[in-house]
Amino acid sequence: MKKLFITILAVFLMAGVVGAQSLCCDAQPGIVTYTLEIDGGSPIEGLTFTEVADGGDTIHCIYDVSGMSIGEHTFRAIAVDTSGWESEWSVPFVARKPAPTASMKIKKN
Repeated sequence: MKKLFITILAVFLMAGVVGAQSLCCDAQPGIVTYTLEIDGGSPIEGLTFTEVADGGDTIHCIYDVSGMSIGEHTFRAIAVDTSGWESEWSVPFVARKPAPTASMKIKKN
């Protein structure tokens, strides 16, 4: 389960932070909650997820990143199954939340 979770975590963090408002991962049978650590802070336990259709697949979106500050953030996660068993902490993953882009028009007088 650890190798599977690390692979899934890398995918969900890369896809979730760049260009989306939530951290998401592939749906994992039997997983009911996640614990997430951001930037070495206190673990956020009991995160439930929203199942979202993504093409022909279903993904779990577990954390809203829209309110996070711009810049690099380090994430680790634990998956918890229906029996209460927890995975080990995932390998830390660093992702960067980009600054909003501004558009500018130059008019010739």
